[in-house]
Amino acid sequence: MSGSIVQIETQPLYNGNEEARGVKILHRVFWSFNPYIRVFRHCKPLVQVDGTHIYGKYKGTLMVAVARDGNQNIVPITFALVEGEIADAWHFFLTNLRMNVFRRDGVCMISDQHELIWVAINCSGGYSRTVEECNINYKRLKERGEAYARWCDTIGLRHWRIETNMQIVVHRFDRQNEVFGVHEMTSRKVLVVDLERRTCDCGHFQVERLPCRHVIACCANQHFDWQLYVHDVYKMIEVRKVYRFEITPLGDPETWPAYEGPTLVANPALR
Repeated sequence: MSGSIVQIETQPLYNGNEEARGVKILHRVFWSFNPYIRVFRHCKPLVQVDGTHIYGKYKGTLMVAVARDGNQNIVPITFALVEGEIADAWHFFLTNLRMNVFRRDGVCMISDQHELIWVAINCSGGYSRTVEECNINYKRLKERGEAYARWCDTIGLRHWRIETNMQIVVHRFDRQNEVFGVHEMTSRKVLVVDLERRTCDCGHFQVERLPCRHVIACCANQHFDWQLYVHDVYKMIEVRKVYRFEITPLGDPETWPAYEGPTLVANPALR
């Protein structure tokens, strides 16, 4: 399937002390079909990764990354077969995912926080190893916007709960520049909403790319159309694009292009 990505790692096969010629052990394989790669461009910039044990003739782990479209449907993106959930295998999977599929910055990854995932990220230089590094990276994040840092400070399940009857008052604004100050009556918090830059001090507007309750309040106050501030990924025209790509039938193996390379066999140690 043209445009698909396949990365294979092999190990030598030995007959006693002698390496077998023309035969290799299939150590790891990462793949993503071309339609899945193209689909991700129209999904939320968020992936969920996990691994599951294989309970067949051979042991090992199947690693999977999935995304979600604007209508909350789950879309498969990539797969990998590895020897187990070890740091090196996670590094193999996540590195190929980032290099071959993401192809853009600002993608969020959700995982079960498996300790070995953190080790793999640490090996790739994408994780703060010391307090000093953490403070530097936090400062860089804060420079991009106070809301990002504030959202990181408060992240946690208990902070995602929102009271639906919370009163919000728009008490000052710069209509020309679409900058507003809003006052939460119950919490007494004062937040700044910048509709032009699509930011809110609560952080949800820029993270979820949907109007938060503060943005809705500003739009209602100024008779703006709040739907203009919904990211395109949530619109049906973009959701439909996710499903216009098709997995084409591969046909009989005899019709496939000739393969040039070693014969690959399963790892006998995993049997």
